[in-house]
Amino acid sequence: IMFGKGKGGLEQAFLDYNTLLLESDHQVTTLYQPGAYIEEALKKQDVKACPVSNWGKWDLWSMYQIRRLILQEKPDAVIVHGNRALALTPPIENIPLIAVAHNYSLDHFTKADWGVGVTKALARALNLKGVRQTHHIPNMLPLTKPYEGFQPWEGVPVIGAWGRFV
Repeated sequence: IMFGKGKGGLEQAFLDYNTLLLESDHQVTTLYQPGAYIEEALKKQDVKACPVSNWGKWDLWSMYQIRRLILQEKPDAVIVHGNRALALTPPIENIPLIAVAHNYSLDHFTKADWGVGVTKALARALNLKGVRQTHHIPNMLPLTKPYEGFQPWEGVPVIGAWGRFV
């Protein structure tokens, strides 16, 4: 679940999570804001895309729609990205709620069963906020070939400088 409309890190992380879950042979159902920038990208992914309009963190109609869709889909877990998505998503018994923190606005995170920080500092902040289980999963980068690391230098590296040292 992600309700960002723009073109930024939150939206990219949402798409990356979808890709990773699909590559791991999971079925993915996404809830997103209609008209969002990622709408075209979602059409290219093999996901069930469900647009859910909302008017802010306290939109009761959206909360009802989200709860209804979750109960209808019966997921193994619900992953939310962003504060609005977390605020609007009700905890449902026997369905773990996993909240991914992309910034330090952590007001609603205590209702999550698991918290994921995209940095180690965010994961620590979630832990200090009182989230029961916290993990660090950095933003993902697609790799076209296995990472081989840097090749060591042969001999002594030469570092040059040109300029006026005042």
